[in-house]
Amino acid sequence: MGGTGYDVESKALRRYATAADQAADQVEKIRTRINGLKLSSSVFGQLSESDSLKADYDKQSEEAVDDLHDVKESLGGIADAMRLTAEAYDNNEEAQVQAFGGEA
Repeated sequence: MGGTGYDVESKALRRYATAADQAADQVEKIRTRINGLKLSSSVFGQLSESDSLKADYDKQSEEAVDDLHDVKESLGGIADAMRLTAEAYDNNEEAQVQAFGGEA
């Protein structure tokens, strides 16, 4: 895209999308492992505060699993947006070439 002051590398956008997808996959693996970490009440001891500690742990664990789900979804959205952006730049470039009588 000569004369505009910048050049968009759609291949780089697609590589970034692939990296975001891979990161989302890793986050999902972590989320699955964390979701499987269930601790029994005995782990927190025999004191009266133990039940409270267990409840706090369970709540924090559930929130972490939910947060990781959100991270995964966000990374997937970023990947999709990068692919759409790359496609839009490619389509625009092709349209400009055609408009000026060139070959894409």
